[in-house]
Amino acid sequence: KENDRRKCEFRVDDGKGGFRKLHALLQCLRSSDGNLLLQVTLTDITLQYQIIQQKKLENEQIIHSLGSVYLTILQVDVINDTYRVIKDEIHGDMMKPQGNYSEILEGWNKIRVSRKVPDREVNLSLDFFRKLYAQGKTSWEQDYSHFISAENTQMYFRVVLLLTGEEGQLSYVTMAIRDITEIHKKE
Repeated sequence: KENDRRKCEFRVDDGKGGFRKLHALLQCLRSSDGNLLLQVTLTDITLQYQIIQQKKLENEQIIHSLGSVYLTILQVDVINDTYRVIKDEIHGDMMKPQGNYSEILEGWNKIRVSRKVPDREVNLSLDFFRKLYAQGKTSWEQDYSHFISAENTQMYFRVVLLLTGEEGQLSYVTMAIRDITEIHKKE
């Protein structure tokens, strides 16, 4: 139909054992003599695709490495205010595998910092993440304490944030949480 536009991406064999990644824009236009024409614009996006794939691989390696030490790892999509659980050995069934990040943050709002300043809250808000990123930080960590009243126990945790973005805009935060109660007791 006239003025209809469609986009797609596809792979093309490059004849050398590899492939090229192409982006196609198809648009239906009407010529001056009244005929319908299909205009196709192809853009080679192979390099951009390879860079994205390399970043994904690097992130997966980082997450795998963190998983050997940290009990909970979340990937937070800052733009869409969502999260995805990569690993969770702290919360059990209390946290869904994915969902709205601001909603789970409300459940964490009573967490306290143990970093020599009692009763200071850990700020894990999307605005805080953006502020860190705007300051040029790509990582951040903080120790905090949490009293579990049901068990009459004081627990200590370390949260590490890895901030990822492009062109000055924060996109994702990888959050890793580690139980450091035993380490804290030894101090």
